[in-house]
Amino acid sequence: MTASSTTPYFFPSYPESPPRIPGDIVALDFESYYDDDCSVATLGPGGYFNHPQFDPYMISLVSNEGFKWVSDPRKLDWTLLSGKTIVSHNASFDEFLYYFGVLRGWWDTIGEHQWVCTADMAAYLGSPRSLAMSVKVFFNKNIDEDKKTRDAMKGKRWENMDTEFRARVIKYALADSEWCLKLWMEHSDGFPESERFISKINRRVARRGIPIDQQALDDSIVKLRNRIYELEHTIPWHDDKRYKLLSRVAFNRECTQEGLEPPASLAQDNPESVEWIKEHEEQYPWIRAFCDWRRVNSLLKKLESFDRATIGTNPRFYGNLMYFGAHTGRFSGSGGNLNLQNLPRGDMFGVNLRSLIKARPGHKLVVVDLSQIEVRTTCWLSGDHDMLRDIANSPDVYETFAIRFGLWEASMGRLSEVNPGLRSKPVKPMVLGCGFGAGWRKLGMIYGLEDEEAQEAVDIYRSTMRPVVEQWASYDVGLERAHQTFQPYTVPLPSGREIKFSKLKRSREEYEVEIEKTLPDGTVIKTKEKRTRMQTFFRRVKGGRFILAPVWGGIVMENCAQGLARDVFVDRWRAVEEAGYDKHVLLHVHDELVLEVPEEMAHTALHDCERIMSISPDWIPDLPLAAEGQIVDVYTK
Repeated sequence: MTASSTTPYFFPSYPESPPRIPGDIVALDFESYYDDDCSVATLGPGGYFNHPQFDPYMISLVSNEGFKWVSDPRKLDWTLLSGKTIVSHNASFDEFLYYFGVLRGWWDTIGEHQWVCTADMAAYLGSPRSLAMSVKVFFNKNIDEDKKTRDAMKGKRWENMDTEFRARVIKYALADSEWCLKLWMEHSDGFPESERFISKINRRVARRGIPIDQQALDDSIVKLRNRIYELEHTIPWHDDKRYKLLSRVAFNRECTQEGLEPPASLAQDNPESVEWIKEHEEQYPWIRAFCDWRRVNSLLKKLESFDRATIGTNPRFYGNLMYFGAHTGRFSGSGGNLNLQNLPRGDMFGVNLRSLIKARPGHKLVVVDLSQIEVRTTCWLSGDHDMLRDIANSPDVYETFAIRFGLWEASMGRLSEVNPGLRSKPVKPMVLGCGFGAGWRKLGMIYGLEDEEAQEAVDIYRSTMRPVVEQWASYDVGLERAHQTFQPYTVPLPSGREIKFSKLKRSREEYEVEIEKTLPDGTVIKTKEKRTRMQTFFRRVKGGRFILAPVWGGIVMENCAQGLARDVFVDRWRAVEEAGYDKHVLLHVHDELVLEVPEEMAHTALHDCERIMSISPDWIPDLPLAAEGQIVDVYTK
């Protein structure tokens, strides 16, 4: 039988490998067994592939010359894919599974080839990542019926499927590859080579895995499980079947019985709530237990995610780092409860998540990050060349800003040595918190500043950083013009990328302001007053779907500064890879690279990475960069 552009090869009628695969571009999609326990969503790719119930029972191939084939991947002569471009929608899964299968001896090695990801491409082009949403966005087609088939495949093995359901699965698998190929053929021109490269090395980092201290992980899980037990038995209604453990009704009822007025909120970011808890937690320990249980349980689930996705005799965690996971282009975490881009810092309830990442014996972790990169990109976008020059000539960015703010003079010596308290508060909060238009209430809440101190900090920043404030206003004008002309508002970046604010709309928004009134007797009372204002919104992707998010000049600045910082970071990451460290990058977190290297080369690696990451990219030579790093055994930064 020869290849045909109209007749796909399906098993079991054609179970063996085809003699050849015509075409130079081939869409590839695996189908595999999954259930509640054996699932990539909970185990991560490495843990899922290593699960005893895992079975990759099907592969579908569709080429750009009409070739179609669906069969058992163990039947395929994989060398037929040599020299081709392989396209998968979510190559983080399919490419990883291919390499895992090679290691297990399930199939042969492909010769030289290129593997690209249409999910990453879709995200870069502004679409949600899922195939169904991408098809909807780019082709206005609804393929929800395919999802129903996928859902129905849960818990079903190929050998136990009836003939009718097998036909549905084959059709589903083939359709996924067909849509994947169509996405690539019609839209890959909009996915530049530089971004394809970052997509590729990001997947490679995820496949490498992260070394884990398994004993510390096991001990931490036991510690938190014991803590959960203690908290539960401190809550008075834990054995009352009428109420769930975190029932607010039960909480309020207990407050009333104790003669307490229940607070309106228990949110950690609510100052009134925090004050109420502090006032009563010592006398009523169940209040703290009620508030802590959810946090401890959340941390436990993160640890259990670590444990489930950690495999091997030299334990390594196989998670995922999602390319273009944010509107700005920054990466995000994925895979259940554990987000590698947002690991908690320091100890929480006696557990330090970051310290579970530990270099193998004879190795060290080299951790290097770009120093205050968003502060620098904010100044660059604002055209504040004087500040950029001062930053380039100063060993301490915060001292440079303190001088601009009028809070320090160079003749007074090094700020970090003479007055470190001023440097840490309020200078550092002002530098990091005011550039995107935060008001004094938000600044005070985030950085623990008193109201008057926060108000003064905001006033000083806005009066001394006029180029930044004027850039907010410029962005506001651009948003208004774009809205009036029914166009997206687009901000070009020097990297060649754009930050786009699409589907602009305006609507009236209700908000609260706090009003202080002084009574005739001198008593000051605070009341809240509701007001309305017109707010502009734009469409962006969040959680795999489109949402409307508020936008104004400060938010545009935040998105553009973060987007530009991301582009600078991936440019420098690529330079580190090309300097010979391509086999050593373990992890990247925002503006930070983590490498694992043999102990004897740790100092050389640190020096090289700091030097490379301090060199401005060719496309933005006037942005001064600095990088600093450290050599550690465990990841704690």
